Amino acid sequence: EQNDKAIECLNKGMVTLIKLKDLRSQANFNNSLSVAYGNKNDTVQELNYALKSYQLYKALQNKKGIGTSSVNLASLYYNRKQLTLAQQFAEEGLENARALEDQSNIAFAFQTLGTVAYDLGHYPQSIAYADSVIYYATLTEDRQVRSVAYQHKADAYAKSGQFEQAYKWYKKYSKLNDSIFNSNMEKEIAEMQTKYETQKVAKELEEVSFQNTKKKFWIVALVLLLLSLILVGFLFYTRRKAKADRAHQFALLKQQDASTQAIIAAEENERRRIAADLHDGVGQMMSAAKLSLSAFEQKIENTNDKFAFEKIVAMVDESCKEVRAVSHAMMPNALLKRGLGSALQEFITKIEHPVLKIQLHTEGLNERLPENVEMMLYRVIQECVTNVIKHSGAHLLDIALLNESDGISVTIEDNGKGFDPAIQAEGIGLKNIKTRIAFLKGTVEFDSGIGRGTVVSIFIPNAIA
Repeated sequence: EQNDKAIECLNKGMVTLIKLKDLRSQANFNNSLSVAYGNKNDTVQELNYALKSYQLYKALQNKKGIGTSSVNLASLYYNRKQLTLAQQFAEEGLENARALEDQSNIAFAFQTLGTVAYDLGHYPQSIAYADSVIYYATLTEDRQVRSVAYQHKADAYAKSGQFEQAYKWYKKYSKLNDSIFNSNMEKEIAEMQTKYETQKVAKELEEVSFQNTKKKFWIVALVLLLLSLILVGFLFYTRRKAKADRAHQFALLKQQDASTQAIIAAEENERRRIAADLHDGVGQMMSAAKLSLSAFEQKIENTNDKFAFEKIVAMVDESCKEVRAVSHAMMPNALLKRGLGSALQEFITKIEHPVLKIQLHTEGLNERLPENVEMMLYRVIQECVTNVIKHSGAHLLDIALLNESDGISVTIEDNGKGFDPAIQAEGIGLKNIKTRIAFLKGTVEFDSGIGRGTVVSIFIPNAIA
């Protein structure tokens, strides 16, 4: 009985039916729209859609549709007291219903013809139509239509002055109407009982379902609680294990740092000792030997012997220079006295190479850096320059060392033949460089390739510097 919703759906469906050019379904939809508007007591639209349905059935020459829609229009026109049209459509509906032996529509058509005859004062004719209605309604077992026919017949007899017959048919009408009422009441009571029983069963099922849902809820809640406890326990265990692993890793790293620091410190101390021994021991002894030899120079008279003697003195002098050079390379005095920039400049100045040109650029070294930083960077740059001289075949080497607010950056770039870092990564020289920079908590990158030179980029964070 949701007539507005029915009308909305029917109109939407009608759009599709028009596109499909389905006239049969359009006729049916128009008939349904007529019924829906009739339920809303909108008699104008009710008649409008009934006529549309009738016209479509006529276009299709659908006798059953014509019969049903004609009978319906006859009833609608009778309700509007347009008796001529009501009679016209009732007769057309009767003709089609008889052709199809549609007893229900025959009964409805005779019913409308009977009421029209009654309103026109044609009482004998109205009684005859009522008899036809009673006959076909009996065949279709439609007691409601038969009851209405009894009433019409009683009313027609009363209007004709035949009160005995009128009383007889009114009694039949009253008895049948009471029977219909009682039957309807029994049916309604049975329906109410069925609804009650259905609702009762549904309520019982709902209660059982609620109890089952409640049990499931508690089971799920307990399972989730158990899983949560397991998860919390697992997370706690994992966290403790991770914490222990981190502590162990930190201890290992600390131990490795201490070991590395000790090794590097021992190495530097050994360098200092050897440098001192060379300078103070071997160097002084060589110098003393030179002086002693020089004392004999005046005693040699033979020219050949004198030439040989000068050659020996020259060799001793060269050895002294070599010892001094090795001593300074191992522990440069400039680094100890004047800092990293001066030591690097002195180191580069002493390099004598026929092809290689070295350019050094430093900034921010006005103040001394921590001793360990200066020593490590000096050794790393020394190692890189040595590698360039020995292996690169370069003719240009640029070294830039900048001490800025965020840290120290070093760039060493040559235009030599380059190398493959993936292949040479395990070389001793590169390992030494990486170890020393790692000791300072810095980073080092090697950008090189066959035939395109090499760039070594080093960065030492300010916290270390």
